[in-house]
Amino acid sequence: MVRWFMAMAGLWLAGGCAAYDFDLVEPAELARRIANSESEAVRPPLRYTFRSYENRLVMHIHNPTGSAVLLEEQRSVVVDGSGQSRPVRGVMIAPASFAKLILPPLRPVYQASPAFGIGVGVGVGMGPHGRRPFDPYAWDAPRYFSEYDGGVYHWEWRGESIVRLTLGYRQGERAWQDDFVFRRVKR
Repeated sequence: MVRWFMAMAGLWLAGGCAAYDFDLVEPAELARRIANSESEAVRPPLRYTFRSYENRLVMHIHNPTGSAVLLEEQRSVVVDGSGQSRPVRGVMIAPASFAKLILPPLRPVYQASPAFGIGVGVGVGMGPHGRRPFDPYAWDAPRYFSEYDGGVYHWEWRGESIVRLTLGYRQGERAWQDDFVFRRVKR
């Protein structure tokens, strides 16, 4: 029994999940590895900071100018690793501020029922044991529901693949776009 337990513990410790970083491939003059520490790139008039966090690429788009910049949803797109085009939500970036873009976007999750707790403990949903069937007051552990958007805005970045990102901007009468190519790589 002890040997079996030690073998299972060894397999559990030897296994684990893959951790990913990102390579900024294009534009070539900004090529770099994006890891847990912040990396900065400048594409005038904007400044970008990149960071890898929990296998997601986190981008801050900084607007150091004196007027607002609009990230236009109609001109911005992500092409995921499978080749599918996905929209990017538009946002107005105020002067001397930033907007955050997470790739792939986090899917919103909502708690479906009220929860109340005091102190420290562990709870496990057990089904109807010791309760009347269909008792509306005998709740199990809280249930969470994710928002469904048909897979348009929310997607998964699977394995080591390449994602293309086009960001279309407008500042007053001036319009431009910044294009990036990222490769997801195992650490």
